Amino acid sequence: MNSNNISNLLKLTNNDHSSTNAVSGNILFPRPIRKFSGRVNDQSVDKEYQKEVKQLEARRLRYSQVMEHRKKVLDGTTTDKVQLQIDRKKEIDKHIEVKRIKEKEIEVLERNSHQKVLQYHDKKGYQDNINSDRRKQNLRSIMEENRKMAEQQKQQRKREVEENRRQERVVLSQDFLTRNRTYM
Repeated sequence: MNSNNISNLLKLTNNDHSSTNAVSGNILFPRPIRKFSGRVNDQSVDKEYQKEVKQLEARRLRYSQVMEHRKKVLDGTTTDKVQLQIDRKKEIDKHIEVKRIKEKEIEVLERNSHQKVLQYHDKKGYQDNINSDRRKQNLRSIMEENRKMAEQQKQQRKREVEENRRQERVVLSQDFLTRNRTYM
């Protein structure tokens, strides 16, 4: 592109956006950029300011405490150092007590959960026993039915075999009586 085309393009982009209340954007992206809205929530600004002031005050307080502690540790008298050791011992004891309390709570929770598990297994075991008794009783009744059916089938086979034998005897006896006898 030559310089005339670029200048014409710039003129066109500036003229296109002059009717709106927008500031012209980048040359590469000729589109309007909206102005910042004038509406600001004053309450949120006040809250943010108060929050920041509290945070700064907390930082200052913490910094002064750390510096005071360092002065006592590095340049303090023996009584200051003894007092620091006593304070540290109290903090350690407090942490140990908190740890013991948490361990007791965990132990109680574990014991309760263990008892719940045992109760569940007892109930489940009882249910399993009932179910196994029912299952055994059901299997016994099925076994008895199977035995009866097998006995009936056996008797049926015996009857059929005897019936077949009787029919064969009748046929044989008829054949014997009706056959041609030839004498030589």
